[in-house]
Amino acid sequence: MPITSLFLPTEGLQGQDIPSHVLWKDVQYTDIEVKFPKVLELKEIHNVSIGNFTLSENILNVKQVDCDGYLGLLFRSSRQRSNRVDVEVEYSFRKEEEYMYKDAKSIHLFRADISFDPPSRIKILAAKKHMDKGIVLKNLGEGTGIIQIETTSKSEIKKSTPENVREFFEHYVRDLERKLSRLKEKFGDCSELIDNLIDHEKSTTLFGKRSSEEFLKKLFEGLSEKMDSNEDFAKGIIEAYVSSILGNIHFKTIFEIFLDYINSIGRNRILLADPFSVLRIPKGEAILQLEVVCTDLLYNECSRLITPPIEILADKDCDIPIYKLLKWEVE
Repeated sequence: MPITSLFLPTEGLQGQDIPSHVLWKDVQYTDIEVKFPKVLELKEIHNVSIGNFTLSENILNVKQVDCDGYLGLLFRSSRQRSNRVDVEVEYSFRKEEEYMYKDAKSIHLFRADISFDPPSRIKILAAKKHMDKGIVLKNLGEGTGIIQIETTSKSEIKKSTPENVREFFEHYVRDLERKLSRLKEKFGDCSELIDNLIDHEKSTTLFGKRSSEEFLKKLFEGLSEKMDSNEDFAKGIIEAYVSSILGNIHFKTIFEIFLDYINSIGRNRILLADPFSVLRIPKGEAILQLEVVCTDLLYNECSRLITPPIEILADKDCDIPIYKLLKWEVE
């Protein structure tokens, strides 16, 4: 049977779009049948006109393609209760009721899956930023887990941003706004686009974007189009961003914090979304309770966990980076 190519990725993130295609040459058939499991949803069919296919539950039947020799499909995978699942897609060419060709491809769908093991009590020596115990985090699934950590309303200890980090971002945004505003004088037809870019940067927090997804999509599509069509404009935008960062590089503690964080996580497939955050620890005893939200690289939520109250005992007031309380382990 002259099927020249049958493609389905061997693995993918749960929630990810999964492409597939079949190529053939000189094949006589009356229909092509594709059977797929419920974990996959058929989003798109390429090279087939409306009326030339039927879709019943999880079976696609194609009577005729527009250009002979190619059938393209796009599936959407769904998040499963299990962090690992293997599924199979079956492809068949039939002539009348006779199967002329049948083959199947499997795909391994995975996601991150975070668990933690918090101690009931942690002692802190503030001068050395030393903790006698840590909160053990594990990625029980596959792929990288991005975690966001917040203190709950019941927590006496609250999350904050170090003053030097806050100063860096304030100076960076201020300089960037000034340099982007100058570009409006040279590129008057881009004034609205630049104003939207400035508004977006000014509304950006250290740990997330306040702009809506729709606003961001329109902004970056417009920005990309202008930068592609105007090389001088592209250079101006890039120079504004680079010089704003380098102009404030004397706030070197930020980079020291970030490098320390990178060294702390190693290759454990867990990333902290806001590595600059600290916990404001008072002298004496205080209760800490954290909410841990894990997403994958597609920003799909994988898990949401709340720690039981943890008693923190510190010898004096101090700011402790959140990642210092975490111990990363691989399952």
